[in-house]
Amino acid sequence: MPEILAFRHFDVTVIRSDRRRSATFRVDQSGVSFRVPKEIGHQKIVELVEKKTPWIRKKLEYAASLTPPRLLDFENGDPIPYLGKTYCLKVQVGDYPHVELVGEDILVSVVAQHLTNSLHIQLVLERWFLDEAAILLAERLDFYAPIVGVRPTGMQVKAYKARWGSCKMDGQIQFNWRLIHGPVDVLDYVVVHELCHILQHNHSAAYWSEVARVMPDYAVRRKWLSQNGNTLMM
Repeated sequence: MPEILAFRHFDVTVIRSDRRRSATFRVDQSGVSFRVPKEIGHQKIVELVEKKTPWIRKKLEYAASLTPPRLLDFENGDPIPYLGKTYCLKVQVGDYPHVELVGEDILVSVVAQHLTNSLHIQLVLERWFLDEAAILLAERLDFYAPIVGVRPTGMQVKAYKARWGSCKMDGQIQFNWRLIHGPVDVLDYVVVHELCHILQHNHSAAYWSEVARVMPDYAVRRKWLSQNGNTLMM
């Protein structure tokens, strides 16, 4: 169970893990989380948070300045992001639920009784996006793995709330399906980021050196994701 620690300017959600060997902060619009090895003591956590407080406050201020993503009604005319481009949602009656791209539109077909059911339309669309993300991410993983010089043990595409990807100690990689909303070069950055964690399970200078070896302009792509990641939603 996560622990909530209250500090003077913010609260921190502490998440312990048996598999984690290092401590990692995450700061976004939802708050501050701190993933740590299971055995780390309370006092050590407090010391680490206090040491990082100026950095955390700066990140919180930046997160608060971001424009929250627009919540869609999943009706005709809604803007739908896909691979860095915005399409117009069109809902129509069909024999079975399916999605297709037609010019500048994303057509969502549903049976007649669900034509005005926004939740059903959303689920049909999200299922399609998840499938599209799984196909594209698998292709990009196959492309970059030999360049990085690793062989992942598996891949999963999931609905994360606060991360774009993760790499387990056994080499299995997981991605957030919402990457499909962003440009392919940003999706590629996340692929390389996670593949390099097979070589280095940390964010040390050696790790970033591996990322730069494969993707010299990774900082530009990383910055785009940091600044625009909150828009990759529907």
